[in-house]
Amino acid sequence: MKKCPNCGALMENGVNFCTKCGSDLRSITLEKEPEQATTVTKKTAPVVAEVNQQHVNSGSYLQNYWEWLVESWKCPATSNLAAQSWYGWVTILIEDVLFVTGLYFFAKSVITSAIGLVNHFGGDTRG
Repeated sequence: MKKCPNCGALMENGVNFCTKCGSDLRSITLEKEPEQATTVTKKTAPVVAEVNQQHVNSGSYLQNYWEWLVESWKCPATSNLAAQSWYGWVTILIEDVLFVTGLYFFAKSVITSAIGLVNHFGGDTRG
């Protein structure tokens, strides 16, 4: 296994670039397989849950959401902030509302322009 020097993710031996952050792994030497991966996972899981709970309680829901959103825009693959289950759904809903609003104004401008052209060229046929 290779360990990324940038984000610390473990990659397979044949991988040339980190799948989380994109760092070049071609010059990285192979590491030995972790002997007790199950015990490490069991020990770190409560710590991660505790950090997530502290982050949720540290401020308002919107502030936490905003921090998560900005962090995920800056670096989508390596966001380390805790995320609530509703963050993704709210983001998709906001994007959909913005997209539909943009389509509405685009269609309105196209129709208004078309009506103006018809009135300008075809409205008055007297010569």
